[in-house]
Amino acid sequence: MARVKLYRLNDRGHWDDKGTGFASCEYMEQSGSVGLVVMSEHSQEPLLVHAISPEVGFYSRQEDETIISWVDAELETDIALSFQEGMGCNFIWEQIKSVQRAYMQQTGGGVRYIGLQRDVQIELPEPETKNLEQLYNLISGSSLFARERIPMQILKSKEYLPRLFELFRQCEDVDDIENLHLFYAIFRAMVMLNDPSLYETLLSEEFVFDFVGALEYDPDQIERVHHRQFLKKNVAFKEVVPITNTMIREKIHQTCRLGYLKDVILPRALDDSAFSTLTSMMMCNNVEVVQELHRDPEFFGELFKRLKASKPGDEDWNDLVGFLQELCTLARHLQNASRLQVFSTLQNHGLFDVLTDILIHGGEYSQLKAADVIMSSLQNDPAVLRDFMVQQASSAERNMLSELVRLFLVGSDGIQATYLEILLFLMDPETMEGTSSDKDKLLDIFYDKHMDAVVARITLGKEDVTPDEKSVPPWALTKIVDLLIFLVQNHQYRIKYYMLRNHVLQHVLHLTERKEKYVVVSAIRFLRACVSLKDEFYNRYFIKMNAFDPVMKVFKINGDKYNLLNSSVLELIDFIRRENIRNLIHHLVEKYEEWFEEVYYVDTFRLLKLRYQQGLSATTIELPPGALSEQRARRDSSMSKDEEDYFESDDDPD
Repeated sequence: MARVKLYRLNDRGHWDDKGTGFASCEYMEQSGSVGLVVMSEHSQEPLLVHAISPEVGFYSRQEDETIISWVDAELETDIALSFQEGMGCNFIWEQIKSVQRAYMQQTGGGVRYIGLQRDVQIELPEPETKNLEQLYNLISGSSLFARERIPMQILKSKEYLPRLFELFRQCEDVDDIENLHLFYAIFRAMVMLNDPSLYETLLSEEFVFDFVGALEYDPDQIERVHHRQFLKKNVAFKEVVPITNTMIREKIHQTCRLGYLKDVILPRALDDSAFSTLTSMMMCNNVEVVQELHRDPEFFGELFKRLKASKPGDEDWNDLVGFLQELCTLARHLQNASRLQVFSTLQNHGLFDVLTDILIHGGEYSQLKAADVIMSSLQNDPAVLRDFMVQQASSAERNMLSELVRLFLVGSDGIQATYLEILLFLMDPETMEGTSSDKDKLLDIFYDKHMDAVVARITLGKEDVTPDEKSVPPWALTKIVDLLIFLVQNHQYRIKYYMLRNHVLQHVLHLTERKEKYVVVSAIRFLRACVSLKDEFYNRYFIKMNAFDPVMKVFKINGDKYNLLNSSVLELIDFIRRENIRNLIHHLVEKYEEWFEEVYYVDTFRLLKLRYQQGLSATTIELPPGALSEQRARRDSSMSKDEEDYFESDDDPD
């Protein structure tokens, strides 16, 4: 069943919350039809009983949304079900569609409503070889409502499955391939019944190896896949911390088997409903396991005791780090209150100190796992982690933030991409809470202690680095530029003055000399990000530094080749024209007009020149003598003293 909130549209056009409960599709005896039922999670009373309409298009659901809505004729209003999880929504949606398809089949394709008779009783054939084909036809060929009763009948008799599996073992002993193929079809059809109770029974300790053994005999497979052997050797939970609760251990084993069934044995055979049910069962199991472990007063303490006592190279180091990562990943799926409690417990046991040690001393495997835990912590409550980083940076030279920056700059391709995502999250002002001074603390540390290292890696990316200098891989340069673009777009004055003092733009534009076209494009993207701010300081800075020179040179060298480099430059120029950034338009036309004449295959430069001429005409017509100078003086007076001093100086970067 799927957890939902029920909403009803009132006369004022607002949605009234009618309660939270669990939704399921049930057969309704009185009407002889299938209904959508929502039972209250508190009182166990029905919040909604709604007969599913056969009319196509009656129910509405936007793609990837977790809300199903319709206009209820009986209640004379709109009804909406908001699902807690997308998987639950998918499951109910598929059930509704399945019922509607059954109506269509019963009426020969029409949309007329008729009552559907439910099979009163289903008799399973005796588990004998002569009845195997009959059993398969019964499971796979019955109506929707008969299929709902089959799992009940199978599980009702305590002897049916044991006898069926005993027959399977006998056929396997004599290598009866024809019947073994039938067993495969039977148990695959059982999976397609989409019944959680039946799944739990088939994957229990008693039956799991016979069940997956039968699924080894897929007639469409050229070579038999030994699922039992793989399950016994590979799909096993390694207890890095002893788990004494038997129920938890069984849930963990069951979840591993559900995943193996879903992803390895039957990925092509599962329909959406069965896939959704298996996924939902795995998620529910995982949530239950995390909650039970959290209730254990000793488990988390023992976990961190072992993490702090272990070190890279120890036999259980990677297993402990991997378990921590898996635990935090699963904790993401808890309800808000439970998730906050779990992460609070982890933090109280020293989670962030452990992660710092992993970043400093661990290998690539453990560093990637640590990155995933850090991202889980950020998604849970970023303020807690930011506060820790600020406090830690004041007392330790090697700290979490310094290691995040270090690994981002020198790590492998996979590590760099992961740590870029973390840094973007950390540096995003939109996710920062508190007063302005609180927000500034982490950013101050980053700019004061780490920004120089970021820019230094860009300078090592130039083609003319000395033999003593270790060059930076091209893929690393593009990610560093991505970070700089983010800072330009989000940090306003802080990055502006840093660029002024440290000539960041010039260092980035040196990358246009690289032979890798995608690195050149990343440098152009950085200039484009600066231009998009339409900041007068930046515009004057571009002109003073001749920032467009390297861009226009690589554009000219590229010729009329239609590639990403060509498109990037044309888009940059067209943006300046569309936004009518006048001083840049004048600068480009007056300095590069001769180059424009050579570009005949697009109108970009012709239109830019036209905008330039229109600007000259407007200035001549509308402004009296000296007005342009006065206008510039008024505009410049709004600039800060530092900016004005900069433009009055003649200092250029080396």
